[in-house]
Amino acid sequence: MDAHQGAVGSEPAAPSASTVTVAVLVFNQARFVAECLDSVAESAYPLLEILIVDDASTDTSVAKVQSWRNDHPQIPTRLIARPSNVGVPANLNAALRGAQGRYVALVAGTFGLPAGRIEAPIGRSTRNRTRMSVTAAGREAVTTFAVQQVFEAGELPGPASLIAVELHTGRTHQIRVHLAHVHHPVVGDPTYGRPAQPLAAALGLTRPFLHAARLAFAHPVTGAPIDRSEPLPADLEAALEQARRLAGNG
Repeated sequence: MDAHQGAVGSEPAAPSASTVTVAVLVFNQARFVAECLDSVAESAYPLLEILIVDDASTDTSVAKVQSWRNDHPQIPTRLIARPSNVGVPANLNAALRGAQGRYVALVAGTFGLPAGRIEAPIGRSTRNRTRMSVTAAGREAVTTFAVQQVFEAGELPGPASLIAVELHTGRTHQIRVHLAHVHHPVVGDPTYGRPAQPLAAALGLTRPFLHAARLAFAHPVTGAPIDRSEPLPADLEAALEQARRLAGNG
């Protein structure tokens, strides 16, 4: 199947591994940016990506970053160079949109593979401008996933899968759109997950079962690394326990 038709790839990623994106915001920090990146590179994350957002520096910050990237080809590094200075909040938002992190989702159905990759461009829906959709006119979007647990139908309205998800691009609603596109909508998603509504009702879900389990980035002012790992909220944990009970998973 063509990748732009939303193919689920056959190259599995290790289910237990997750990429941590550390975002570094830069403005006229040529003297210190290499030292900062060295510190990030020495972190203990097994899978690390560094995302650098330069806020239209007027010194040699970008050149220093490029030099550091050339000296560390083994570390995935992305650079977003802003054409104009927009300040810390806007750049932090840009960095967070670009961060991969790790998400957990409960989706309808089961997969034929333990892991996969979805490549399909995403853009504004031409039928409903409040929604996003897979469209040839959209921007590149890549999502990878690994199956964590499968719930056979049992007393459920249908089977479901708990998956770990990583973003390799930062499109609006990307996870929800991509999973719906490959016919595995997020359970409880009122916008893209209508086929999964019976599952949501059975599990008592009133919102999408999609949780940001881990995110890391550099503090936009101090540069200190911030690492957030969040357990499932109580309502999602209760839905998961209900799925296990109804599916007979113990």
